[in-house]
Order: sequence, then structure tokens, then C-alpha cells
Amino acid sequence: MPEACTLQFLTRLDLKEKGRYPEPDFSLLFRSLLRRIATLGHLHCGLDFRSLDFGGLSHAAEKIGTVTSKLRREEAVRYSNRQRRRMPFGGLLGEITFAGDLSPFWPFMLLGEWMHVGKKTSFGLGRYFVKTAHGREGG
Repeated sequence: MPEACTLQFLTRLDLKEKGRYPEPDFSLLFRSLLRRIATLGHLHCGLDFRSLDFGGLSHAAEKIGTVTSKLRREEAVRYSNRQRRRMPFGGLLGEITFAGDLSPFWPFMLLGEWMHVGKKTSFGLGRYFVKTAHGREGG
């Protein structure tokens, strides 16, 4: 398994933590992705994730380092007919590269390409592509 990967965000990443929009690290991205996978898996497939070691995975995710970040903030606005006002719709675009023992995270990261990560995923935000030094991971 590759020890480094780059997430290339194809649509804006809207990731909020404690009321702020931080520069994402692997731990923040992975926790958000894991919550999304567990929630959708439970609601739509009846999957039970209680046996998954969320704490252990979160702890391991903290050990993954950011090598480079070429993320840039892109502001956007959309109009909400329901609320009858303009709504912020910005987020981060670009690439971020991580390195470390990624082996426990590959299944989740590859599934996340299809499920997206962060807020406003129902609008298509948070779509990414996983790249490695050896080319496309997972096919």
C-alpha cells in the first residue's frame, strides 16, 4: 500500500469544525468521512458500524501528516427558494497530500470518492479523487 496520497478536490470542500473553517488535516477529513459513511450505511443499507473501532481509527488518523496543501478558498453563492435569500456556498478547491501509515484508511478514502466529504454533499460538494505516486489507487 502507498504511504502517501493526494486528495484532489473536484468540487468545493465545505468542512467546518467548532464554528470555524480550518485548513483541513487528515484527522478532520477522515472523521468527517467516517461519520458520513457510517450514517449513510446505517440509514440506507441497515449496516451496523458499532464493531468498528472509531476511537482507534481516529487516533491513527492523527498520526497522518500533511506533506503539501495547495487548497484555495473559492467563494460562491446560491439562491434558496425556501429561505428566499442568497446562501454562502463556498469551500476549498485544489489538492492536499498526506503521508503516513494509510493502510487502515484506504477502503474509507476510496469509498469517499463516491460518497463525498464535508457539508453540502447533497449539492455535489466534497467530491475528490485519490492519487498516489504509483498512479490511480483502487482502479
